[in-house]
Amino acid sequence: MLPHCDSLQEATRRDNRRGFTLIEVLVVCSIIAILVAILIPAVQATREAARRIQCSNNLKQIGIALNAYVAATQSLPFRTNGTGFSLHSMILPFIDQVSLYNQINFTQGSEVPAPLNPENTTSAHVRIGLFVCPTDPLVGSWTGNDGPTSYVGNQGYGFIDTPTYDNGPFVTWLSRAIGPADCTDGASTTAAISETALGQKFPFTTDARRLVLTTPDQNPTDLVAFVDSCRSISPQSAKIFFVFKGAHWVYGDYPYTVYNHDLGINENSCLNGSMYQSSAYSAGSMHSGGCHTLFVDGHAAFIKQSLTLAVWRALGTRSGGEIISAGDL
Repeated sequence: MLPHCDSLQEATRRDNRRGFTLIEVLVVCSIIAILVAILIPAVQATREAARRIQCSNNLKQIGIALNAYVAATQSLPFRTNGTGFSLHSMILPFIDQVSLYNQINFTQGSEVPAPLNPENTTSAHVRIGLFVCPTDPLVGSWTGNDGPTSYVGNQGYGFIDTPTYDNGPFVTWLSRAIGPADCTDGASTTAAISETALGQKFPFTTDARRLVLTTPDQNPTDLVAFVDSCRSISPQSAKIFFVFKGAHWVYGDYPYTVYNHDLGINENSCLNGSMYQSSAYSAGSMHSGGCHTLFVDGHAAFIKQSLTLAVWRALGTRSGGEIISAGDL
């Protein structure tokens, strides 16, 4: 008996079914690989954009705390008080860290500065999320013993402890207290706090943003010669002076919580030979192309590292008389 016609057609359809050829599989895989190659950078860029926003918001919150401090004391905090505590320590009550502030013994009590006394060890080890930039990969794997900070206060530019220095908004406790009214260049064009890349020792890094290098001794009155010398050296050939930048938010000193505008953003930081008071501690970050900066009026902006040194220095002074236009930034 012959098969029914419908059964023959069904059998023919089954015979015509086939799988994918190797070429088709390769084409599909290639398309998927291209899509992944396109999507991964886009995802990474989106994540970095989110981290930049968080970093900027951290600085804005610090700016709000500084304004609250000014309202309470009629001045900005010193970059370091008489026993070595940082401006970060002074604003703790204004960033919801009253308990931590109360735990700190602010008196001088041993051979080391009070911030690093054994009795302050617990407090100094506290890591405050507001004080670190989420883009810096060392934030999650910090090898130092103390709470780090990615944000450092501006003391101006020039050789440290010379008459022309201390021209930023945060000055030593030996100076008179500075308030926003003393920023006669304009609170919106006077840098208050900028980013710094955290230092790294283990494993040893050759990223100059994370290090303080040592130049040959330069004349402590010749800033130009020192800056040229600092710019010309590299981590591969220079002596390393310091590897833990940003290591202590509690300690008000270079290169922990203070920086200057001697050199530009992401340029070298250097000690002038053996002269600690003739040093350049540069701002920088792990963001591409620049760093965030908080200004005295409380606004934060991303400043490109291509900014001229003259303009960067003008932003670093509170009363230098420099005129900065929007086109300069």
